[in-house]
Amino acid sequence: MKKTELPKDGPITKALDEAVVMRRQMLDAGSPADQVDYAIGQGLKALLGNKREEPWHFICPRCRDTGWSEVRPSAEEEARLMRLYGSTTEHQGYVVKCDPCRWNQKEREKRRLSSGNEHGDDDVSSAGHIKPRRGWKKFGGV
Repeated sequence: MKKTELPKDGPITKALDEAVVMRRQMLDAGSPADQVDYAIGQGLKALLGNKREEPWHFICPRCRDTGWSEVRPSAEEEARLMRLYGSTTEHQGYVVKCDPCRWNQKEREKRRLSSGNEHGDDDVSSAGHIKPRRGWKKFGGV
């Protein structure tokens, strides 16, 4: 695999190098680390053009953008598990597909657009054309 060389004179590389030096100087001067990190972060955001107002968040807070939700057993289920298996620490829950999930919907939309299917058909109907199998048409036939 070929190594890629990072540009030494690019504006982002220079900004990051200067930010690291400035952070070290501010920490050595006795400024608290959280205030230094905030100030450096705001400076880099202003320089690099990140104008996001709101903080980062998950699209689907239920599954945390994984597509799977964790289900904990109810009190009745836990009592039944206790009777059947003894300790319930081994039976802490299971996962199910998170549905309806805003993150899954966004991912499906991205896949649909990247496959060139702009008409809104779902993945199953757009995959109707499959390649025929190679090999014998009949078992033992010629």
